[in-house]
Amino acid sequence: HGLALELATTSTAGLLDHEQELHLYRIAQEALANIARHAHARRVVVRLRQQNDQLVLGVRDDGIGFTRDTQRASTGLGLVTMQERTELMHATLTIRSTPRRGAEVRVVVPIDPARTPGPPATGATARRSKRGPAQRRLRVLQRPSP
Repeated sequence: HGLALELATTSTAGLLDHEQELHLYRIAQEALANIARHAHARRVVVRLRQQNDQLVLGVRDDGIGFTRDTQRASTGLGLVTMQERTELMHATLTIRSTPRRGAEVRVVVPIDPARTPGPPATGATARRSKRGPAQRRLRVLQRPSP
């Protein structure tokens, strides 16, 4: 497809369970497949990083983008499957697109505090707060054409 790829990752070893890793991989795979099929992009950027108690995956391209109408008219299940996988991880999925300027898929996965290394407890018993599942959402944001 002639795409230039920029890939930036940090170590995520042990931050997710096997099922979460597979879901995140499949979401990235679907985002890249959509770019290859539809975006007419020259460049794609994939970033995976830990940000505090979250793991953030971003897949961005410089392709033709799409509108809400284009997305609604699609007969594919790719975006629906991405949303379902995101919900299974109690994560958030945001899709942004600007016609003629590309699109970005962003997934934010909460990390179980027990999986993140922290400072050793001193004297008192370490307490971890219980968090509810992250808000589940799919946002397709359309920016106006320039």
